[in-house]
Amino acid sequence: MSADLSTGVESSILTPISKLLSLIETVFAVIASVCLGAIMMIVVVDVVLRYGFNSPLGWSYSLIGIYLMVAVFFLMLSDTLPMHHHVAIDMLMHRLPHRLRHLFLAIGYLLSTIIIALIVWQAWLRWMGQSAPTSALLRSYPGPPGLPMPSSTGSALLVLRTAYRTIGHVASAITGRTLVEMPPVTADETAAIESEGVDAAHPEARARTTNAKDST
Repeated sequence: MSADLSTGVESSILTPISKLLSLIETVFAVIASVCLGAIMMIVVVDVVLRYGFNSPLGWSYSLIGIYLMVAVFFLMLSDTLPMHHHVAIDMLMHRLPHRLRHLFLAIGYLLSTIIIALIVWQAWLRWMGQSAPTSALLRSYPGPPGLPMPSSTGSALLVLRTAYRTIGHVASAITGRTLVEMPPVTADETAAIESEGVDAAHPEARARTTNAKDST
């Protein structure tokens, strides 16, 4: 089986799923960027109207605080995971055998999937009007009726990404192959490769370190 030279991930039935998720994440990232730009423009216009003409935008704070800032945060959640920019503690992870490492990661992603799915469910219930205080709050900005909340939309995509990671790590633990993206090579793994040879590190670490050296 061929492998991605940049990540060391072997091609499998999960590869098209990851590519589809990456495409959706890119679209969400573009939308989040547009929302960030809209925030800046609205703030500038509001300041000019407020202090220049004494006629501020009455809906700016509600729209920014309730919708646009939420969109910037939640729509980027899933795209941040493949880039490994979320906080992660891997003090002992690099010392575990290949299969056991994938097993523990699968357990972590499974728990994450369950928790985030509950967040999506609660956010959706609130948006559908089953929480009166939230519904009243949402009516304070002139948003298009029926527009989905970015908190539930972005979190739903993150559920799909973490579920994909869960399945990938389970498959990797069973087969002994690397079928899903792994965290970046740690300093300890790099030192092990340089001092004890490539056999001292995990397969995916060896592949990524070799590719990194070749690119430089």
